Amino acid sequence: MRISRLLFTLTLLIHSALGLCNSDGKIESDEVERNWDFGIGLGYGSSSNPFKGSDDIPNFLSIDFSIYGEKFFFDNGEFGFTLIDKPNFGVNIISTFNSERIYYSYLNELGLNVNNSNNSLSVSAANPLAIIDSSTIITQVPDGDIIPSPAPPSVTLFPPGDFIISFDIPNRKFSYNMGLELIYDHDFGSLNFQLTKDIKGTHGGNDMLFLYSNGKKFNRWSVATEVGFHRKSHEIIDYYYGVDFSVDSIFNLSELDLNYKGKSGTDVLFGLTGNYRINNNLSLVGSYKFNKFSSSITNSPLIDSDYKQNVFVGLFYRF
Repeated sequence: MRISRLLFTLTLLIHSALGLCNSDGKIESDEVERNWDFGIGLGYGSSSNPFKGSDDIPNFLSIDFSIYGEKFFFDNGEFGFTLIDKPNFGVNIISTFNSERIYYSYLNELGLNVNNSNNSLSVSAANPLAIIDSSTIITQVPDGDIIPSPAPPSVTLFPPGDFIISFDIPNRKFSYNMGLELIYDHDFGSLNFQLTKDIKGTHGGNDMLFLYSNGKKFNRWSVATEVGFHRKSHEIIDYYYGVDFSVDSIFNLSELDLNYKGKSGTDVLFGLTGNYRINNNLSLVGSYKFNKFSSSITNSPLIDSDYKQNVFVGLFYRF
């Protein structure tokens, strides 16, 4: 028996809420027992990007594809091997990509806020722009406006105020994780626990995911909710949210300390999906996902939001 696997993604929230029902709202057993699923969602969706100088991530297409063999399976980008498969309990070995790298694909630039409250930043640049090197600049931001430099570099004492240091986007790569997954299904809902580690050598970190899911059906309507937490090791947070940048060697200014070393932290997760079944294949779906970041992420100077959210509304067709 295939156990419903819980991942905090749009397609699987749709999958858990949708089901295949006949005209009486009952599950069609011949469809449930098939070893594959394929569906396409079309609509409007957007994921917020917590990084400074970033664009939100659009989402107009969602694909749900999974196939299960006797032991091996593929489930929406996740490969796995089943160790235990009981009616209400399962243990799997899983492997998948870490998705945190996707934020960097939607950055315009990275900027760090600097405050010169004591009027002490003396830099080599034209007023009010200072060129550190070919890829790094310091720009004064009076009243929120960035002023370009029309003059050749010169020694300038910046007046008190806020500054932004902009620099090239770091080269962050996807990590590939592998680990153990435990699933328990009961009348009160489903529990999912995952413990994975980076095996690609990108950062060498590990993370732990725990989710509780419950769904209800009311004739053609169905609602699914998920709550949980996601524990990330310091290696993951430091790699994707840490800052290793210093200009002390250039300006000899201890005030300009921009380094941030990430620590382990725990995010809080919540998801809600509503579904109206038009027929056995087509449904109208609305989904909302919320991720409250740990202080280890929000304390990073790269981040300007303490949460991220995902919204999607559209039609989902299941073949």
